[in-house]
Amino acid sequence: MKPELGAQLRLLRTSLLSFSLIVCILLGSLLCCSGPLRPEPPPPRPTHMKADMPLEVSLSMRALSEPAGTFTLTLSAMPLMDAPLLTLDLILPDGLVTTSGTEHWEGPVARGELKTLSLTIVVPDAAHYEVRGMATITFSDSTRFVRADSVIVSTSPSAPKSSHGRSKRGRHQERLLEFQGHTR
Repeated sequence: MKPELGAQLRLLRTSLLSFSLIVCILLGSLLCCSGPLRPEPPPPRPTHMKADMPLEVSLSMRALSEPAGTFTLTLSAMPLMDAPLLTLDLILPDGLVTTSGTEHWEGPVARGELKTLSLTIVVPDAAHYEVRGMATITFSDSTRFVRADSVIVSTSPSAPKSSHGRSKRGRHQERLLEFQGHTR
């Protein structure tokens, strides 16, 4: 091989390596500065969200004629979605005596199915007692929807009637997500 040809090949090889390096640098900066490789920002979150209450609850009482001071309490709950676990609890203050029924029920309930829990109690004196009824829907991810109602039970004719949606803590004193207001 002629010395001139060898020098030309070395020059060509050096030029190709330099050109390749320049192309790599240019491609690298194009890739680094282009949009597809950068993570896209998350979509903006809504600033106001309205939560619909997926549960209708009512607590009612009915005075029985005999014996005096005897009442039947009925807690009714209807989930507006399938409830994998619906819990109903009647929470009685100290001093009231239960004669029949149960204070707790739980199980799965289909959307629109009405569940009731009834309890017969005796009020021993003329004091006012607040009885609370609470319904809780619990999902497998531990999300909970809670709705509560209460009535004042008394043998006195001047007893206040009821209050709505006052429960803030559960049976085990855990914080609960509470919805208040009208339901559909």
